[in-house]
Amino acid sequence: MSFSSDIKDEICKNEKLSSCCLKAQIAGILMYSKSFSVSRIVFSGEHRPSAQLAAGRLAELFGVISDISAPLEGKSKKVLYTLTVPDMNDRSKLVHYFSDIKKTVKKPCCMSAFVSGTFLACGTANDPAKSYRLEFDIPVKADALFLQKLLLKMDISCRMSERGGRYVIYLNEREAIIDLLAYIGAVNQYWKLLNTAVEKDYRNRATRTANCDNANINRIVDAAAAQISAIKKLKKAGVLENLSDSLRQTAELRLDNPEASLRELCELAGGSVTRSSMNRRLSKLCELAGQLQ
Repeated sequence: MSFSSDIKDEICKNEKLSSCCLKAQIAGILMYSKSFSVSRIVFSGEHRPSAQLAAGRLAELFGVISDISAPLEGKSKKVLYTLTVPDMNDRSKLVHYFSDIKKTVKKPCCMSAFVSGTFLACGTANDPAKSYRLEFDIPVKADALFLQKLLLKMDISCRMSERGGRYVIYLNEREAIIDLLAYIGAVNQYWKLLNTAVEKDYRNRATRTANCDNANINRIVDAAAAQISAIKKLKKAGVLENLSDSLRQTAELRLDNPEASLRELCELAGGSVTRSSMNRRLSKLCELAGQLQ
């Protein structure tokens, strides 16, 4: 399984979307499919659950019957699943309903759902262990610009390039990809990328530091990942803001410097905190997070 497939699997398993978000998600799928017009609606891709999700949403939300073809090999010799809407009246209904897409993505939750559908239709992501890149391959420039504008509105840094007559909206910054995964509900892949990123940072540091052995690096990586996870959990629950100044300052230091060692965190704190004190504070944050339900 590829990282792209893992992301799409998680999107397809998300059953917590509201009615408006379900419509926003299918809008993203349709708008960025191979073809979306009164004359032709075609969704095609290698990920079978995405095609099945689209078919289910169309039937559930609009009473539209679609067909999913038997797997065919495309030019790249990859197995493709193709969804079509055979009835012209159904196609006309869908195109008319989503004629003003801005109305569909007014709310932040619907923006996220729309982008999740867009990723199912035309998104790919590299294995984070190798490189940081997530992109949307779009045939129409106006649609690419709309998506870019929407992502920027969500504070997700992205760029556009032209490739082979098509337009690519891409993210190649680690934090931007992490944020996007959180927005579209791919929480497990969010943590996978975050933990991979922390591990990569420490492994790169180990390469540059001759006297740092692998066992020690793994312990530091695991500890840092656990601390970051605990702090984010406290922050999400609204607990962090009510903690003492020292704990809040320690939490912010760790979040801002995920690759820093205890010694480096102490230095960043101005040298007024000892390593043992810094360690006790981080341990206390993990303990508090563990007490949350």
